[in-house]
Amino acid sequence: MKKIAFLSAIFCLLSSSFIAFGQKNKKSQQAPPEPLFTHTADGKSIFYNEIGAPIPRVNFKRRDGKTITNESLKNTSPLFVILFNPTCEHCELMAKELKANINLFKSSPIVFLAAQGMESYIPNFVKITDIGAIPKLQVAIDNSMFIQKTFLYKTLPQINVYNKDRMLEKIFLSNVPIDSLRQYIE
Repeated sequence: MKKIAFLSAIFCLLSSSFIAFGQKNKKSQQAPPEPLFTHTADGKSIFYNEIGAPIPRVNFKRRDGKTITNESLKNTSPLFVILFNPTCEHCELMAKELKANINLFKSSPIVFLAAQGMESYIPNFVKITDIGAIPKLQVAIDNSMFIQKTFLYKTLPQINVYNKDRMLEKIFLSNVPIDSLRQYIE
């Protein structure tokens, strides 16, 4: 009986090793990610997730199938891009908080942005948060690697605030009280 238990333990260890090795090889075969930075005219690198960086090229697909681009985001007010997961309770709470205070965002657009593959979860998120009827709160899917370029990989939701010139002014992580956002709202 001890021999069977010993052999079972050896088999489990070997299986785990092969699985881990296979996953490591799979990761090394993936294409490298798109650069997280841009180059300035003088050759310096500007990372898109650093304060003062310009907004990268965007191509977001809204729920209605229309596309959001840099050109459609031109405005004279700050822009709020909220990176979220439609199954995240913190993200739902943030959406409800913004909806309750939407009158503060007079001309500032707000885009809730989810990663590709999250499309099927969006309708439930919109239903739970009841933000579907508010034009100022757009919900979209990222088709331009914006999330990979700007996400800090710490927590969700992540709110990126861009000034009227579309330069990154502030990054908020997790649920943020509206009072913290007030100074960036026009």
